[in-house]
Amino acid sequence: MRRFCVMMLMPTSMLLIGLPLAQHLTFSSGPDTSPTSSASAIDDPKITRTVKAFRANPQTHKHPSRLKTVGRPGMHFRIRMPQEVRDRYQVARGSHSRTKFYDEEVGVAIEEGPEFAAIIHVRGGSSTHADKKSFAVNLITSQRFTDEFKARKFFLINLLRDPFGFKFRFSYELLRELGVFYCYNQFAVVAINDEPQGLYLLVERPVDAIRGSFGEVASVYRQRRGWKIEEKYLAPGKAHREIFLQLRNVCEMPVDENQVGQLEKLIDLEQYHTWMAFNSLVQNADTLGELFWFEQRAANRQQDIGRLRIMAWDYDDLQRPPAHLKYTMVAPLIWAAENEVDQLTIKNPALYARYKTALVRLLQEKLTESHLRETMDRIHAVLDGIDTGFPPSQQAEERTKRAVEIDAFLTRLINRRLELLRRSRAQIGKAASAARTGDASLRG
Repeated sequence: MRRFCVMMLMPTSMLLIGLPLAQHLTFSSGPDTSPTSSASAIDDPKITRTVKAFRANPQTHKHPSRLKTVGRPGMHFRIRMPQEVRDRYQVARGSHSRTKFYDEEVGVAIEEGPEFAAIIHVRGGSSTHADKKSFAVNLITSQRFTDEFKARKFFLINLLRDPFGFKFRFSYELLRELGVFYCYNQFAVVAINDEPQGLYLLVERPVDAIRGSFGEVASVYRQRRGWKIEEKYLAPGKAHREIFLQLRNVCEMPVDENQVGQLEKLIDLEQYHTWMAFNSLVQNADTLGELFWFEQRAANRQQDIGRLRIMAWDYDDLQRPPAHLKYTMVAPLIWAAENEVDQLTIKNPALYARYKTALVRLLQEKLTESHLRETMDRIHAVLDGIDTGFPPSQQAEERTKRAVEIDAFLTRLINRRLELLRRSRAQIGKAASAARTGDASLRG
């Protein structure tokens, strides 16, 4: 398995802007940087032999069950692993545990299909603190999940902070409608060595979803704290840093009206404000590090830079206070303004006005009360129909608790929507009065 080494070449004009910033703009390579890499760097000789054997004679392993669509709500995954591996996963704790990074060869059977050799490793930070782990799965050869989607690599998310299973799926369905999420996802039920683990969410890998949904993707990054950018995919033969250097330059320049136009050349501003508005509605407390950027470039001409779009990620901290309340106090229409573009939107009156317009349009036209309720009702019905493998009495108790949780969640959500509309209209009214009277104190 090879990794592409891409030389980052910056034009002279960009050096003048980029060099002062480059020392602060950090890039790191993630496990998905190479389009050909497996689930993660596989250095275990036994696992390497398994992969090579499958690749040497792939027809042997293209069993008819791989062509059967299995992507139903609550599809069953039966994982068989050596007991020593199971024990090691059980006792491992902490996001820096070395166990997290070990690839293990296991057996995986989906639905009623046969068991095949596969490779898994524990993924996620919070997962390592629980008995119930999230996994990155590599089936080595592809499985068809729907007529439109097949994959050999995907995530099984343990829903640790979403024990009744509705928050992730509710968020992802709405974000897909809004054009901010692209991953195939479906409820799954997992058993390890015949021991039920309960409800999971199967999610397509973000890099695969982004590259499969859009043409001419030059790069995919996950933004961490500040301007630390983790490389997830780099198209060979292209320079990649320039657009982030320019974006940082725009975010750090003195506030003026020209920033709106400059920002719009670099990012899809409407899409970004849609993401911010949705986060405010669901009161998503954790947006730091939960954002994928990807750069698109036109296919018909050579470009030094293109334009950035985003994909949302990880909705397990809904209806919780943000880490930094100071931003919400200054701009109550925004929640958890952790990223630099969020903070610029708060500081720049022209950008904030654009955001308010996007928020009101979203709440009135797409995220209506009836649509929110209908989406949740549909997910609730699906969840109640899934057999998680636990005793019937335990499942009945979970369904009762889920109904209570969903009702409370929806009540808070509808109240939040009305609050945002009321505040937005009030601020827009003040801004209109300020424009007529010239009173800057009314502009909000």
